[in-house]
Amino acid sequence: MAKQLYTPYGFRDILFDESWQQTEIRHRLRKVFRSFGYRDVETPLVEYLDVFSEERGSISTQDMYKFVDRDGELLALRPDMTPALARMASFYYRDEDLPLRVTSSGPTFRYSSQYSAKQRQLKQTGIELYGNADPGKDAEVLAASIRALKASGVQEFRTAVGHAALVQSFLKALDLTEEEITEWSRQIESKNTFALEQEAQEKGLSEVQTRMLLLLTESGDAEVLTRGAELARTLDLPAMSEAFDWLLEIDRQLRLYQVETHVLYDPGMKPELHYYTGVIFKGYALGAAEPVLDGGRYDALLIQMGAQWGAVGSAIYQDRLLEALKEQDLLPEPFTCTLLTGPEPDLLIQEAEKMRASGEAAVCVPGLSDEEARAYAKTHGISRVLVCTEEGREQR
Repeated sequence: MAKQLYTPYGFRDILFDESWQQTEIRHRLRKVFRSFGYRDVETPLVEYLDVFSEERGSISTQDMYKFVDRDGELLALRPDMTPALARMASFYYRDEDLPLRVTSSGPTFRYSSQYSAKQRQLKQTGIELYGNADPGKDAEVLAASIRALKASGVQEFRTAVGHAALVQSFLKALDLTEEEITEWSRQIESKNTFALEQEAQEKGLSEVQTRMLLLLTESGDAEVLTRGAELARTLDLPAMSEAFDWLLEIDRQLRLYQVETHVLYDPGMKPELHYYTGVIFKGYALGAAEPVLDGGRYDALLIQMGAQWGAVGSAIYQDRLLEALKEQDLLPEPFTCTLLTGPEPDLLIQEAEKMRASGEAAVCVPGLSDEEARAYAKTHGISRVLVCTEEGREQR
């Protein structure tokens, strides 16, 4: 008896219905991105390991699938689309091509622990906008991403928007030790206001400094940003003031796109990937255990690749989006097809060709009984069975 073979841990087969749903969702996302002028590109699944080095701000090499080819080159399965797309853009395009808009879809691979229950292969569809850094480009990428999520069918979702410079700029201005910066960052991220108030009192922070510290634990509409900008100017913290003003301009433009109801601002957000140095954002949808949207500004990464450009991008995780759509009972309509059966194979082909010419899908399986036809249709997700004879067609 042949040994049963399985997929490796963290990988899975995707069968008929889900594969159709994935395809349909990808089509909906890319249709929106194309409406904003983003054009399709592809990068290889395999890149030189150096493209994703920790010096560039990517994930730890311990979390990558890496190997040595027969020429002795260090390679990696793509763990992240952004550095690969940055490499491509900096190689093929020049300043006169800016602004440059690209969209790309494909799998990424991360070597997560067997105990994390996370998939090691995730499908992404996203966009990148290269050119001079300004809030308008960030707003465009955010608006296009939110529109794409809406077009996927998901209804209950929000996008948290922050800025990578806010927390670090403020904590460094307080003359804290590296250990204290790490601990306070953790408390801000977890929104532990009780612990932060105690830390502020022990450290002798002023009333205004304490207000700023606690504001970093808040989230809400643009009013949070307005208060933050005022506090930053009072404290004479120009980097923070500039970051808050940047976010306020993004908010103004998002209102022009009419997507502001899906946005909340979280000034205490911390970037997971170190190449994000400006605006950062994550989208959360009811029913998905992890973010369905991730992105931000990564100007420094482009400079490392040899291009003196700004860059902002986003990625939508299709697998997680499917989880949310299922939970919200909003999955795409199933693929529809008709099974044709009967005693004469040639007649079935002729009938099927007529249906295909009118845009319908049809499959021919001659000689099935009614019971066999129904069983076959159920197994293959076929919605209708027609028995075809010289006398005509009859639905079973």
